[in-house]
Amino acid sequence: MKITSWVPAIALICTLAVLAGTAAPAVAADTGGIVRGIFGAMMGAVREGEVKNEWKKVAGKVKTCLSKRINVTIDQLVQKDIYPADPRLRFYMQACEQEVAEAHARLQHERRITELRREQEEAAKEAAAVRNARARAQKVARHRELVAKYGANMASAIEARQVRIGMTKEATIDAIGKPNRREIIPPSNELWYYGTDRVAFTNGKVTYVGN
Repeated sequence: MKITSWVPAIALICTLAVLAGTAAPAVAADTGGIVRGIFGAMMGAVREGEVKNEWKKVAGKVKTCLSKRINVTIDQLVQKDIYPADPRLRFYMQACEQEVAEAHARLQHERRITELRREQEEAAKEAAAVRNARARAQKVARHRELVAKYGANMASAIEARQVRIGMTKEATIDAIGKPNRREIIPPSNELWYYGTDRVAFTNGKVTYVGN
């Protein structure tokens, strides 16, 4: 399509060239000027198209950076037939390419960090879910064991870490753990110390809880 569109113009140039050679000197001079003008316009259009194509190859962010640095639009550079590889632009182009590359690298790094955090959060949630499920299972198993061993009421007290009158020594340990110190009072009494708290037993069962 591009070649075909230039055929009429080329034919016109050839015709004018012939006229320029055969006409009177004054007419020939005018015609020659017209030919040069048309040819110059054609070549200018070709150059502008080439410049535009070269600028199209440059990344948009680089072009934006360049325009800001030199305070000139890309369209203005195209109109002046200034290519991206123009030596006058080399310093600015390199600076903008580096700036864009560094910004891209930072963005990629931030994305990797965000993705890593997301993966870590998901892993933490999964681990917490596993721990919670295990804890619930252990709690259910312990409850069943306590109910089977002491009955429902006493099992509830033990799970609440409460010592009740009538509890056995074993049930007391299951509820609040082993004492810091034990004092045996013959013939059948025993006193367990938990810090400032005391639990008294008679014949192996709790008869007093206090301090």
